[in-house]
Amino acid sequence: MSTDATPPPLRHTLTENDWAQVKRLVFGGVLAFTVSKGFGWNYGLFYAIYPLLLMGLVPLFSAHIARQFLYSAVVNVTATTVIAGVFARYPAVMSLLVLLFSVVCFWLMATGQAFLFGAMSLASTHTLVHLASYPDTDVLNLYGNHVWATVMAVAVAAIAYALFPDRSPRQPPPRMQKTTSTVRHQILLGSIGATLSFVVFQVADLRDSLSAQVATLLILFPMTWSGSKMASLQRMTGTVVGSVLALLIQLLLYTHYDRLLLVIPFYAFGLLLFAAEHAREASGPARGFGALTGLAALFGLATPSTDLFTNSLYRISSVTLSVGATLFFLYATHLVLNRFAATRLEAPRQSN
Repeated sequence: MSTDATPPPLRHTLTENDWAQVKRLVFGGVLAFTVSKGFGWNYGLFYAIYPLLLMGLVPLFSAHIARQFLYSAVVNVTATTVIAGVFARYPAVMSLLVLLFSVVCFWLMATGQAFLFGAMSLASTHTLVHLASYPDTDVLNLYGNHVWATVMAVAVAAIAYALFPDRSPRQPPPRMQKTTSTVRHQILLGSIGATLSFVVFQVADLRDSLSAQVATLLILFPMTWSGSKMASLQRMTGTVVGSVLALLIQLLLYTHYDRLLLVIPFYAFGLLLFAAEHAREASGPARGFGALTGLAALFGLATPSTDLFTNSLYRISSVTLSVGATLFFLYATHLVLNRFAATRLEAPRQSN
C-alpha cells in the first residue's frame, strides 16, 4: 500500500512567500558560485550545491536548522575518517560501516528526529567516503573544502533570509503517525538502497560520476517505493532540462564560456527559472529542484578547460542509468520487506 499523498497541483502564480524563496535561492546560489570560482577553490560542486540544498529542501531558516547543517559537516568528516581512512583496504568492512551509518541517518529521517541532519549526513558522507577511498585523493583538501562550503552555505542562507524574508508565517507540514513496521520499512529500504549505490560506484570505479551518485541518494529521501519512483522520474526530467540549458548557455557564449563575468548573468537566469518552478511545485525535490541542482552541478564542476557539451551528455546518461538501476533494486527490496509483518509498509495517519 502506498503511503504517499498525491503531489499538489502545479500553481501558475507565485505567492509573496514563493517569490521570497526564489530570490533567496538565486541570490545564495549565485553568491556562493561566484565566490568559489573567483577564488579558484577546489570541489566547486560543494559550493554550488550546498546553499541550494539548505534553502531548497527546507523553506525555513532557524538556529536549529543551521546547527543541523553545521553538525552534519563534523559528522561527515569523522565518519569518513573512520570508514575510508581506517578501513579503505577492507572493502567488505567499509561497506558494512556504510550500511550501519545509513541506518542511523534513515532512522533520524524516518522518525522525524532531525530530517535535514540525517539527509545531509547521508548524502555528504557517501560522497566523501567514495572520494577519500582513492589513495591519490588529498583528504585534507577534500575535508577543508567540504567544511568551508558547509559554513559558507549557512552564512549565505542567513544573509539571503535577512534580505528576502517571508511575508507571512509558513505553516509547518502536518505530522504523520507511522506504525513501527512502517518506520522499519523506510529505514531498511533507504539503507539498503544507499549501500548498494555505494558498492556499485566503488566496484565500477566511478570517480567522476559524483552527480549520478548524489542523484541515487536524493531519490531515496521519500523512503517509500512509490515516492522514490516519482522522485526518480522528476529527477531525470530535471537533470535533462538543467543539462540542456547548460548546453544552450555554452552555445551562446561560445569561446567565452570560461569568463566568469559573462557566465554569471546566464547562470542567474537559469537559477531563476528553475527556482520559480521549484516554488510552484511546492512538493520538495521534484522537477524544478532537480533542474536547479543539475545546472548548479554542471557549473560547479566546470573549469576553464571543461567541455560542458560532453559533461552534459555524460551527466544525462550516467544519472539516467544509475537512477534506473537504483529504482529496480528498490522495487525488489520493497517487495521483500512487505512480505513480513514486522517490516510491512502501512498508511500513516495524520496527527491531531
